[in-house]
Amino acid sequence: MSQIRHQWGFNSLIGETDKKERTDHRHHAIDAVVIASTSRSLYQQAVRQIERNRLKIPQPYNDILLELGEKLKHMIVSHTPSQRKTIWRLT
Repeated sequence: MSQIRHQWGFNSLIGETDKKERTDHRHHAIDAVVIASTSRSLYQQAVRQIERNRLKIPQPYNDILLELGEKLKHMIVSHTPSQRKTIWRLT
């Protein structure tokens, strides 16, 4: 999934490069969007392309990067002190 996230340009939304950044927990929300937007056949297609070093997967629709970027700007990540679970809230 990380290759698809990178291919779609989603890493740029939170300043991630090829190095995994673990301090910004919004990457979990981005991963959820990738999973929700990826069918089994698209995933299999991506795996075959990765094996050949030719990954070219188009974004699900044209404005997804802009829409996701706007949602991430308003996302608040908080952690419950007792259970250390991540909670996402949109404002």
